[in-house]
This record gives sequence, structure tokens and C-alpha cells, in this order.
Amino acid sequence: MVDIGCGARKVVPEAFGIDMVFQSAADMVINPADIYNLHHSGKIPKADVVFSSHCLEHLCNPTNALASWAQLLKPMGLIILYLPDGDFYDNKGNREHVHDWKHETFLAWLKTNLFNSGRIIEAGLHVGEGLYSFYVVLEVAR
Repeated sequence: MVDIGCGARKVVPEAFGIDMVFQSAADMVINPADIYNLHHSGKIPKADVVFSSHCLEHLCNPTNALASWAQLLKPMGLIILYLPDGDFYDNKGNREHVHDWKHETFLAWLKTNLFNSGRIIEAGLHVGEGLYSFYVVLEVAR
């Protein structure tokens, strides 16, 4: 598993963590511009799963980021994304967020703009007291 934007704690300890800040649990710290070219580094192991939590909304070009992340996968691998939902979190109040997605609009964006060679396996809201995100599991056929 590769955990992109792992922060202070990887999703699972054995994941290969990638982050853009030095004070993190990352196995590899990258320049923010390199987030779109991870597959060219040669240092990241191929994985069955690429996981990213609360990272994609910070990126100017999510299409290129996801295309690069998909290249890190073994055949029929999964990309698991967590993002803040604009209906439950004030994305406009966070100046670091480039995108303000809501669960349904993000799914529509994925279906029309990305992953013609993949499919959405599962998606849902993860909201409630103190929770404000949605998740998407993509299977990428390569």
C-alpha cells in the first residue's frame, strides 16, 4: 500500500508513506510539484492499493495527480480517496483547499473526466459528530 499525504500517521504502519512535509511519517518526502510525477521516481514500490486522505482537494490538477497515482498500482489495483465534503465542512474557510467538492459532484466528475479504464467500487459519506468526509474506492484496470 502507498499512502499519499500520510501526515503524522500512515493509514497502516506497513504502508509506503509519501508526504510533502518533513515532520511526517513519510518514507519519502517530495517537492509538492512532484505529486503529479510519482510514477517516474522509481523509488516507490508498485502497490495493490494507493490511499490518500485529505490531499486531493489541495492539488491544482487532480486529474493528472490521479493518473500518476494509478501508475503506481499493480494490475486491477485500488485507489481509495477520502475528501472533505463541502456540505459538512467549510472548504472555503480553508485557504489551502483548491477544490470544494461534495460527494455527488465528485462522483460525477470522476465518471465524466477520469478513469475510463476503471470503475467506482464503493463510495459513501463518512459524516456525523466530528466527521465531515466522503470516500471513494476506485478499481483501476491497467
